[in-house]
Amino acid sequence: MELPLSIIITFISLIYGLALAHALSCIAEYIQYRDKIKQYWVWWLWAIILLLLSIGFWVSIYITWKDVAIPMRGFLAIVLQSSLFYLTIFLFFNHINEMEKKDLNHEYYKYKKIMFLLVLVQYFIIFVIFNLIKDNLSLYDVLIHTFKNTTFLTYILNPFLWMILLAFIDNRRFHSIVGTLILISAMAQFLSG
Repeated sequence: MELPLSIIITFISLIYGLALAHALSCIAEYIQYRDKIKQYWVWWLWAIILLLLSIGFWVSIYITWKDVAIPMRGFLAIVLQSSLFYLTIFLFFNHINEMEKKDLNHEYYKYKKIMFLLVLVQYFIIFVIFNLIKDNLSLYDVLIHTFKNTTFLTYILNPFLWMILLAFIDNRRFHSIVGTLILISAMAQFLSG
């Protein structure tokens, strides 16, 4: 059974829309009650990156599947990735009354491991699993093709490597430097088209 892209895009747009609505409502609270919570600029950096990732992931899903009949396993992979994105957003963005200490520094380091591992899994689904399903290739073929691709280091290795390191390293300077570099890279990619 194959599903048309229009149905799938509508379905995942609802999931992404719910995630973004949650994120934006939390951001609005943080701005509204800025005097009641302790701010942390690295948290804000990652909030922006996650919002940009929502656009990048959604566009990647569309570009990957726009010219291909989507089998049911492709639909399931898309739903899995979208659901993981929603979970990532829901874990990272908490309403003020859900915060333990009203401190974005505490919130960031409390949830960073699971958040970065969820983002890592999403990258794997989008850049590896989608290609396995779309092109009906073996994992070996996808990895060989990926390694031959000159954009591998830019689009695959860096996100995988950075997400693993960010999940397991607690050094605040490391998080600020890597977050800044990822935001600059993301902005450059978006501005370059």
